[in-house]
Amino acid sequence: MFLLILSMILSNFSLIFANGFSDIENHWAKNEIESWIKRGLIEGYSDGTFRPNNDITRAEFIKLTNRAFGYIKEDTISFSDVLPSDWFYSEIAKAKAARYISGYPDGTMKPNDPISRQEAASIIVRILGLEQNARAAEEFIDYDKIPAWSRSYVGAVLITNIMEGYPDGTFKAEDFIKRAEAIITLGRAIEYVSDLGAEPDSGVIIYDKPGTYGPSKGTEAFDRDVLINSDGVILQNILIKGNLTLDKKIAEGDVTLENVIAEEDTFIYGGGKNSIVINNSDLNRMTINKEDSRIRVVYSGSTTVKEINIKSETKLEVSGKSVIEILNVDAVTEVVGKGTIKKANVNVSGVSFEKKPDKLEKSGGVTVKIIKKEDVTSGGGGGDGYDSTTRVKTISIEQESQTLPIEARLQLSVRFNPANPTNRKVSWSSSDKDIATVNNTGLVETKKIGTATIRATSEDGGKTDTIEIMVAEGSIKIKSVSPNEDLVDGSEYTFNVNVEYEFEGIEKGVLYIGFNNGEKVDNYRLIGDGHGVKEKKGEHKFEVKTPVKHWGENGKFKVYVNISDFNHPEEWFPLNSDTYQISTAQE
Repeated sequence: MFLLILSMILSNFSLIFANGFSDIENHWAKNEIESWIKRGLIEGYSDGTFRPNNDITRAEFIKLTNRAFGYIKEDTISFSDVLPSDWFYSEIAKAKAARYISGYPDGTMKPNDPISRQEAASIIVRILGLEQNARAAEEFIDYDKIPAWSRSYVGAVLITNIMEGYPDGTFKAEDFIKRAEAIITLGRAIEYVSDLGAEPDSGVIIYDKPGTYGPSKGTEAFDRDVLINSDGVILQNILIKGNLTLDKKIAEGDVTLENVIAEEDTFIYGGGKNSIVINNSDLNRMTINKEDSRIRVVYSGSTTVKEINIKSETKLEVSGKSVIEILNVDAVTEVVGKGTIKKANVNVSGVSFEKKPDKLEKSGGVTVKIIKKEDVTSGGGGGDGYDSTTRVKTISIEQESQTLPIEARLQLSVRFNPANPTNRKVSWSSSDKDIATVNNTGLVETKKIGTATIRATSEDGGKTDTIEIMVAEGSIKIKSVSPNEDLVDGSEYTFNVNVEYEFEGIEKGVLYIGFNNGEKVDNYRLIGDGHGVKEKKGEHKFEVKTPVKHWGENGKFKVYVNISDFNHPEEWFPLNSDTYQISTAQE
């Protein structure tokens, strides 16, 4: 049994502001819909309806999300199916700037495709930084039908009560989310933000779960404040134009800033003896003020800080290439390392330096110690219980083993345990470069049919992890579709779709069938279980019973079929596809 996905593509919102709509009076989400309308977050249609049970496209959902969270900053975009003349161009640019969308591996955004419940869940998880939890999704009776890539997102929105299942115990991850459901989901997401103490429209970016955030290469810019209130957070390759706060909720935990630029103020209220690590970063003003216990802050690589104000007991470790221009000390502080401190203003006794600052000024009666000792390195710390090096225990490649077509590219990344080791360098290798290569950043490129083992190895400790990359090829051809013309809009038909296919390099293939009225058939996201085939070459017949509706005004639409490896992961690659155009009767 395969699942047919019939796309009911909505045209651009043809909307007006209205005080009431004829089709929401008895709807279960009436109050929430009216609230959103009054706040100017959504509108109805020009015919006086709201259509709460209609599907919503990716672009339309993004527009609602931007309005709900107050996203206004735009980023440069280059998606092949998003043009400057499109109504949603600026909305997509805002979403990219807010880093909750990135597009598909083929360079498209597919803005006119209906968005599924699982896709909506993944967007919410990215925006709120929720902890992914695939196990929580096991409570749904259709868990096995939830694609592997989305289970962790579905579980995350379930345990936070942002999304829920249906009365029959299903979640229906691949069903398209409805307009009313989208409002409820986004409304609950805003409430979740409010519960964390930030205004929904404040634009504060909150990281409240352990994990690595930010691109693996390049730099992503935020023009808003950033709040970290969980230990185990690694923030990398980020430009912050607002303030950066490390909240007291971090407690005795660890946070790492890797290649972070903070143009305004950085406040450190939490962290323990193993600790706050700032590597190859450029910070403006920093205030360290942790209540009750000592905190350790490490400046490594080529980190520079214009000004640091110490308000609580602190241990600073400053590496040889790091530079602190001004250090104002108002609490007991130990400064170790061979880095440069251009000027230190010390206002209390009990302060020591391993290396004397270039210029040292003291308040009256204050004494300062200059202590000569070995640089604090692995295992060092002068017997005070501090270790300046956090060792790698294990690493894991974040992507799963998967099948790719020839000449495909896949970016791999690594998760460290513990999350913030001092040395994060990793080398990559392939067991067969003729089949698939991998460069020093983890970018895989496939060459020919076969299987290659991709290995990641940490420089610290030689910890390793591997995945398998299976390279395959396939072809598919739609031979016939019937009926295929003079179809009556609103009538139900049984379509017979005949295809022939061939594949090599995989044990089992899966065929996906769908309908689309767009000019570019590849702008449709294929969703569903499809139909598995074991024979490597043959013919297959789909029998599809479905009504003809919502297929555009031009009367023409397409049937298309894709072939891929059976049970594809989150970032899957079709081996081949074909389309067949059919049409409705013209009046």
